[in-house]
Amino acid sequence: MAGWIWLATGVLCAVAVAFILPAVMSASGAPAVSSGCALIVAELFLLVFLVALPLALVLFYRREDVRLTAEWRHPQPDWSDRVHPTLLGVVAAFAFGGVACLLAVPFMRAVPLLGRVFTGVPAALLLLAFAGVSFLLAWGSWRRSPAAWWGLVALQVFALGNFLTLRSLDLSEYLRLSGYPEEQVRQAAEMNVLASPAMLWIAVLGSAALLAFIVAIRRHFRN
Repeated sequence: MAGWIWLATGVLCAVAVAFILPAVMSASGAPAVSSGCALIVAELFLLVFLVALPLALVLFYRREDVRLTAEWRHPQPDWSDRVHPTLLGVVAAFAFGGVACLLAVPFMRAVPLLGRVFTGVPAALLLLAFAGVSFLLAWGSWRRSPAAWWGLVALQVFALGNFLTLRSLDLSEYLRLSGYPEEQVRQAAEMNVLASPAMLWIAVLGSAALLAFIVAIRRHFRN
């Protein structure tokens, strides 16, 4: 499961970089040749380490001899065998997300949500709420609760809606509230990556793929 998540993330990153990096280089005033070379190097790195490598690992661990070797070395069920490997990956992803939200509380000054930017105590409370939701979904997925599955669906729909509101957000003001230097604020405002059609398509297609994945794993939750 970790390999599939690694592979899916790599594909999305490669697509996003292909659209975003040229805009960033152009806004910085870099020559076209330099922009092209930077794009090629970045894409080669992503394709090798975030696409080809996880794909090789996925294909290797799907082999029958690998499964038989693992069963021979560990004939007794392990704690991780309580849930399907796919659900185990979901549990790990949300547990990691919860920890990341907790660690972000002292450092993240501004949190965008549904077209508004929250700072100070409200921002910290939102991060704590996100952490709580992540841990709750991780626990519910571990228990294979149907309510957790519906929570995954609702969270994905909410995430897409939140991204769509970010497209109309005052990016300059958000970056200032986040503590970025004025020069970086100016450059980011000129590029306006969030409002680009490419980012919209990436978000929509990524959300559709995640929803399809959530629907596919419905059978692993208790009826």
